Formats: sequence, C-alpha cells, structure tokens
Amino acid sequence: MAAGGENDQNDVHRPDAPTQADCNEVSSLFWSVVHNTRSGNGAAAENLEVLELDRQDLLE
Repeated sequence: MAAGGENDQNDVHRPDAPTQADCNEVSSLFWSVVHNTRSGNGAAAENLEVLELDRQDLLE
C-alpha cells in the first residue's frame, strides 16, 4: 500500500461499487472460483464464465 493513503496502481480494491449490498456474496463467489481453479476443478476461463453468470444472477 502506498504511504499516506495515496492511491497505488498496485492496490486491489473490493468490487463494492458495482455490487453494492451484494459485495460479500460476490467476494465469496470469486473466492470459490479461485479455489476451484487452483484445486484443478475446471480451467480458469471456464470458472470465470461461471462466475460472471452467477454474478449477473445475483445482481438481477
């Protein structure tokens, strides 16, 4: 993190702006995708497609 509260281009921000109240659920979905991919349960691209569909369903 950058000193003094400055924005650092390497900071990773939570997706709370587009997901609003569902931020925790979206974070959980994302964690599951990363876990599944790293565990060998599906390819990253496929798991990200599933994540996008799940995210769209959640936000509707």
